[in-house]
Amino acid sequence: MKRLLLPLALALALTSGAALAPWQARPAAAATDPAPCITFTETGHALCGRFLAYWNANGGLAQQGFPVSDLFSEQSPTDGRTYQVQYFERAVFEYHPELPGTDKVLLSQVGRETLKTRYPKGIVAATGPALAPALGGDCAAFDETGQSVCGVFLTYWQKNGGLAQQGFPLSPVFNEVNRDNGQTYQVQYFERAVFEYHPENATPNDVLLSQLGRSRYASRYPAGPGTLDTEFVSISNVTLKTVTGNYVDWSLQVKNISDQPLLSVLTTLVFLDAAGNQLDTSIGGATNMNPNETRTIHGISIKGVGYAQYRLLSPETLLKP
Repeated sequence: MKRLLLPLALALALTSGAALAPWQARPAAAATDPAPCITFTETGHALCGRFLAYWNANGGLAQQGFPVSDLFSEQSPTDGRTYQVQYFERAVFEYHPELPGTDKVLLSQVGRETLKTRYPKGIVAATGPALAPALGGDCAAFDETGQSVCGVFLTYWQKNGGLAQQGFPLSPVFNEVNRDNGQTYQVQYFERAVFEYHPENATPNDVLLSQLGRSRYASRYPAGPGTLDTEFVSISNVTLKTVTGNYVDWSLQVKNISDQPLLSVLTTLVFLDAAGNQLDTSIGGATNMNPNETRTIHGISIKGVGYAQYRLLSPETLLKP
């Protein structure tokens, strides 16, 4: 059965230059699409398919936060390989197709990376020898890292995914200034998270996770990532130039990263003024793409009104029957 992810009415609207809010990353998935999407108006990003299933099964908003990026490809600082990723306020999801079975989504070790970046000479060298007092209650010692987790942090770790979701503890408890609000909290670093103790909040909100995903995304991609992916294709090398008549001539590369042949791929660019108001749209596409095949797509704007910035919408695909 064919799966069409772009309704015909929307395609005609885009062709005619009808208005489309730039934060609408994609239309709702068709009823036959096994990879449904949710678009979060809070951040303007969509969450789809396997990452949506993982998000729902592993704490959702409270544990992962809102998505702060679309799907794209990134080289892992842990093993140097390139994976499809999506950034969230408190985590980074990675897709690992090489893993056996159905559990192919892992979390980036953003806690380990942040610890190395913020404290390259160690915590004591940065904060002094007077660490925060240990949290009371039961403790669990981890020989793998030589650290222990105690009290409310241990309770949170046990109830929220444990090793798979949080990873091993990498530090003792110490005082740290929160970079979002300037307040000082007792924190503990783990491979995939940083726990903050908020005694002003009632249980279970007395333990919160630092927004490591948001901060790493802002640091790495101040102008946005260089690719935009779906589960089927990856888009890169977007180039634009203004030509005679103030039209925008553009091109990009699209690669079929799935193991299925694609009947068509449709890409849409939205052109905006400096205030973020939509001026124009343009669409382009490719047909009959085999797995691992890369094509160059060209297009030109419709109205000839120029632009100050642009937004590339998530590509839509039609699978071969």
